Amino acid sequence: MKKVSLFMLAAIVAASSMLFVSCGGDEEFDLPTITVNLNGTDRLEISVPADEEVTMKVTWEASGELEEVILRVVNGSSVVDLKSGFETKTLHRYNQSGDLKIASPDPVNGGEILYNASLKAKKGDVLDLNRQIKITFTAVAPPTNPLTEEDVAFTWSRTGNSAATGLDKFGLDWHSSTGTPLTANIAAKTGTEWYEFPNTVYAAVDTKEALKALFTEERKKTGDFTGVTVNNPSTTFNLVIGTKTGENYHLIHITGSTNAEVGGNWVRTITGKSKH
Repeated sequence: MKKVSLFMLAAIVAASSMLFVSCGGDEEFDLPTITVNLNGTDRLEISVPADEEVTMKVTWEASGELEEVILRVVNGSSVVDLKSGFETKTLHRYNQSGDLKIASPDPVNGGEILYNASLKAKKGDVLDLNRQIKITFTAVAPPTNPLTEEDVAFTWSRTGNSAATGLDKFGLDWHSSTGTPLTANIAAKTGTEWYEFPNTVYAAVDTKEALKALFTEERKKTGDFTGVTVNNPSTTFNLVIGTKTGENYHLIHITGSTNAEVGGNWVRTITGKSKH
């Protein structure tokens, strides 16, 4: 019976050694722990939109006096400053945390950042703990800018053979009206390019970025724009053209034309609205 008791005692001691580490003498302490907290939750991985930040907090804790404790957070080969003065400590019980604000490597397209948090705790032997941390920033829609002008009404007018008015803003010149039926001949001035679009695009454009994206090489035109007749008292159209002068873009929705005799002269107009 004595031999059995000794065997059982040895088993109990062995099991206890799995939970505690001796610090010398009669002192025992829990194995140190390391915790990673991302945006308020204990976890090792997180995914957020690229225009948001992640707050990382790293905490370690141990009971019992340790000879040396070193906590490091590493990104690649660079040690990260957690701004809390992590340093070698000799304390009976120590709980240290530090916050690090982490931004996406690309605020639009996002990306991935990997960290390694390591803890060296020494009391006789050296204990190494490591935690791999993965932060993923997902792509977001790029920032947009509102249009400078939206749905601004315009009137282009030409009396007889006089120079037309109202087109300078767009870099255009209504230089003549010819043919049967009578058609307005409108050309781009020097330094301006003109483009032609499906009439469905006008309503969809609501930002400067969307406006600029319309102006592709396949939409660029040469020669005169001759899509508007001006022979009738009133004609309705649904035409969309655009002009580009440097980085100045206009989208033009032509909705009508008129032709009337005023004081012995024929006054012809083209009307619509535009976005810029």
